[in-house]
Amino acid sequence: MLKSAVIAMASAAAPGIKTVDTTSPFCIGCELAVNGQIPWQASLQTSGHFCGGSILSSTFVNTAAHCKQSSNFTVQVGNVDNRSGQRITTAQFIAHPRYNGSLIINDFGVIRLSSPITFNDFAQPIALIAPSAERLPDRTPLMTSGFGYYQYQSNGVLPDRQTSRYLRWLDTEYVSVARCKSFWSGQTIDNSVQCADVGGSSICSGDSGGPLVYKVNGEYQLIGATSWAHVYCNSNGYPQGWSNLWYPEFNQWTRDQAGL
Repeated sequence: MLKSAVIAMASAAAPGIKTVDTTSPFCIGCELAVNGQIPWQASLQTSGHFCGGSILSSTFVNTAAHCKQSSNFTVQVGNVDNRSGQRITTAQFIAHPRYNGSLIINDFGVIRLSSPITFNDFAQPIALIAPSAERLPDRTPLMTSGFGYYQYQSNGVLPDRQTSRYLRWLDTEYVSVARCKSFWSGQTIDNSVQCADVGGSSICSGDSGGPLVYKVNGEYQLIGATSWAHVYCNSNGYPQGWSNLWYPEFNQWTRDQAGL
């Protein structure tokens, strides 16, 4: 979920930026997923979906720090319909100690579950990428997914504030630090942040915390969690931001919290 200076959710963030808002989810231009296609996807829920996550193990889920709630909530896995599947109560939310919601950096979170996930064809962990300080080549193919906003209002500008009941996915491309900064000159793009974008499609509110994945030897591995995007959830060439789980410091922090 994004925080936006435009809606005064993160006044120090760059104009037009919002963290993927945990109160409202979305993915514009995405395709519907089928059961078993993205078995690591999780939906974080209170009265309804508010953020995404990725299964790391039977008792730990990766997400974004800004998805943290004041009390325990439910994690849903194992079905592309977020009203079905397995539901497990959280036991602990661990946010990175240097998370900064104003700059939207260090947006790393790990959830410990109160009981284990039952693994099957539709609920499986995803491997965390091996650490590396190197960045991907510009325009490397990636994939992301979520239950966030998925359509625009009739004016074609503002997103319709309704999350998707069904999981959606999107092919996207890595955006180099230099190219990302050229669009977001006022936004901090440090070692904790990576960018991606593809024309005509965008993550949106409610996709926060969800997976950004990269295919290694034919299998997807987790490289980030959805963090921020344009306030209108319409890229128009403006990249979106994810946490950077490649970077050694944050990769090791995540492994330590989840016991990987």
